[in-house]
Amino acid sequence: MKKSRTLVRAALAMSIVCGGCDAAPDEAAGEPVTTTAGRTVTFEEFLGTVHQEADGVYVYDGDMSAYSIGELRQAWERMYPPNGALTAFPYNAYADDVWPDNKKLNITYCISNNFNNNKQAVINAMSVAGAAWAAKALVNFVYVPSQDANCTSANTNVEFDVNYATSTTTLARALPPSTPRELRTLTIYSVAFNPGTGWPLSGLLMHELGHALGFSHEFSQAGSSCTESGGGRPITPYDSGSIMMYPHCGGTNTSALSQSDMEGATQQYGSRVWTNAVSPGGCGHLPAGKGLDRGQTLWSCDSRFYLQHALDGNLRLYKVTYSPTGSSHTAIWSSGTANQAGYGTYMQTDGNLVIYTGLGRYIWHTNTYGNPGSSLAVQNDGNVVIYSPSGQPLWSTGTGGQ
Repeated sequence: MKKSRTLVRAALAMSIVCGGCDAAPDEAAGEPVTTTAGRTVTFEEFLGTVHQEADGVYVYDGDMSAYSIGELRQAWERMYPPNGALTAFPYNAYADDVWPDNKKLNITYCISNNFNNNKQAVINAMSVAGAAWAAKALVNFVYVPSQDANCTSANTNVEFDVNYATSTTTLARALPPSTPRELRTLTIYSVAFNPGTGWPLSGLLMHELGHALGFSHEFSQAGSSCTESGGGRPITPYDSGSIMMYPHCGGTNTSALSQSDMEGATQQYGSRVWTNAVSPGGCGHLPAGKGLDRGQTLWSCDSRFYLQHALDGNLRLYKVTYSPTGSSHTAIWSSGTANQAGYGTYMQTDGNLVIYTGLGRYIWHTNTYGNPGSSLAVQNDGNVVIYSPSGQPLWSTGTGGQ
């Protein structure tokens, strides 16, 4: 993270791609730099926003790291697609850069003794920052003080090391989960301990642990001093209060996670505060008290249609067309809730079909409450209907006759 400058930002999303800092680094031998036409920012212009630290690491987008000109060029290509096209990661759970289930509850770290008199402050701030992310989402950051005496990037007894370096411009930096262990260091620079940075140490480390969880920077509002870039899959709507924002980009918060931060984290890692939906089983029928979690589907009994709570939080109805060479899947209706952190779809006992976030906030519903015992049907004609106990239709997708 830089103290201040015009920075390039991406959405609060998994798989980090970012840009922007200080003086251009030297070009590496054997890696020629050329200008590519058709992009809004040339590679040379992008390099002019990059800062090289004393350890040779290139820092772009304030606190994102690259270890060669080649890596910088890849980041630039993702951030500035030809002709201004947006870059969207494939809609696939494996495209998001997250900790696997067998590690997310035990993300271990050590803290270097090189912090000297500031070490206790770092210990305290890391504890506060880690607890903030773990309060709602199913993640745990675990401090292992027994590894502090050997707290380097070569220490494989922990998932990442927290280390000290000197800088007059960069506050801190961290890397996402897929980064090789030998590069997975959370670096806190000397300037972070100076007064007047605008970031309390715990807030700064919440931001960096957000990167360590696989979150990128939040989009800036129109008119911001920061340049919008693509490359990440949005999880929540834009939030100026996100801890993943910069104040000079329109951010309003440097000390705590916002609601959308927590909702985005639960969407990726699971929720501590909201119960998963109970899958209905069988075909074509979603009774009261059952639901669909992210990625789960409810098929019509003739296997031509299915309702899916997609990983992006959207509820979609698909038509399947079969042929001798395979099948095609066409979305014919949706709830319009993509990228709003929809955690699950629930057929409530009051008759209402509701999509909730991982914090229990509703973002969409069918307005059919007051009809206890109602249920949902995915019909063989392509229509999805909520019926009262007496068989009266209360709501439908209007897609019958497919």
